[in-house]
Amino acid sequence: MGKMYRKLALRGGEGGREWDDDVYEGVKKVYVGQDLSRITYIQFEYVKEDGEVVTREYGTITQDPREFIIEYPDEHITAVEGSYNKVALIATEVITSLVSKTSKVRTSPTFGPNLFGVVNGTKFKFEDEGKKIVGFHGRSDNAIDALGVYLVLDSLTTPFPLYKLDAQGGTEGRVWDDGSFDGVRAVLERQQHDLLQM
Repeated sequence: MGKMYRKLALRGGEGGREWDDDVYEGVKKVYVGQDLSRITYIQFEYVKEDGEVVTREYGTITQDPREFIIEYPDEHITAVEGSYNKVALIATEVITSLVSKTSKVRTSPTFGPNLFGVVNGTKFKFEDEGKKIVGFHGRSDNAIDALGVYLVLDSLTTPFPLYKLDAQGGTEGRVWDDGSFDGVRAVLERQQHDLLQM
């Protein structure tokens, strides 16, 4: 039986190169490194369905990364929150703080530069009613420019996984969702023209 996943859109800046880890059974460990102004490094240890551990890392190690371990067999990450901001000598925004929360009501340290727990920048949060985070995607070069997550949704009767992507674009208008089908037969597009009165 397949699963359905929701891919939440990136939050952060547009610098660096795009990467996408796709989905796994779960996240086992997260390592985060930082300098005085931003998150510079992140490493994920994922667990596959057969128990194999897969490691993915991004950015540049500038200090010894700190780790957050998923300690219990039935524990998983349910929320990731943080902030992004412009920092000195960088034209685009970068991730400046990260915090993970789990199904066992545990919270990671606040990764990134912060004074007495205060972080600067635009805040974001990835969460959907306790659903399990099973993968990450983002942008990075010598720092972590942007971050997004994959959430696992309810199981389906399909033999293959399905992905639901967050809508891109503006926030005006009404929200609609056609659900999922076996395929798309045709796409019709109409364009509205303004007539110039002479």
